[in-house]
Amino acid sequence: YDPGKKLIIRFFSEAKNYINPGGSVQMLYSSVANPERVLSIAERSGWKHSLMAREKTLSERFFLYRFTLQ
Repeated sequence: YDPGKKLIIRFFSEAKNYINPGGSVQMLYSSVANPERVLSIAERSGWKHSLMAREKTLSERFFLYRFTLQ
């Protein structure tokens, strides 16, 4: 639970130091956790994303994103 998105801000800021050139990060996110905000944070941190898959359940949707550095 990260209502202020502090963990995701830190992740996208620090992951740049660990990713290989041309590498990517995959992240599964739930509709319950405001994925639009996460995508906005990633973009502001220098990452671009693509939607790899999505799945709907009775109560939420799941999204698999691939992030690469811009």
